[in-house]
This record gives sequence, C-alpha cells and structure tokens, in this order.
Amino acid sequence: MARRRMAALVLSEAERTELTSLARRRNTARALALCARIALGCAEGGQNKQVAARLQVDQGTVGDILASIDRFCVCNAPAEA
Repeated sequence: MARRRMAALVLSEAERTELTSLARRRNTARALALCARIALGCAEGGQNKQVAARLQVDQGTVGDILASIDRFCVCNAPAEA
C-alpha cells in the first residue's frame, strides 16, 4: 500500500521558538518534548527516516506525529486568498 506524501512542515519563527523551548525545557513531558523534536527535525527538511534515526524512534512514530500535526495544527492550514 502506497503512503501519502506529507506536505512540507513550515513553521513561523514564533512556532519554531516555542517548539525549541518545549524540546529543551526540563519539566516538559517526555512525549511532548519528543513531538517538538520531531516537528523541528521535519521542519528543517529531514525525511521521516532521517528524523527517526536521529531521535532513535520508529519511523512509524514520526509518521504518526506528523499526521496528527497535519490534522490538528492551524499552522499548516491553507492560506485564505
């Protein structure tokens, strides 16, 4: 079964700053910090396989997190004309 190719993850400077803060903060939940690191890695242009290898997680985990970001994040909503 062929997988759908995800759109490039584009972050504003404010979003990038917030995700970096979440990824580095000591009291952030581990799962949230991982999501932030995955989002940052993919926004830098990394492929799912590369990001998964760097963070030592399964490639499916990266795909699942990106799919949830794609569904729920307003930052990736199409711009209104």
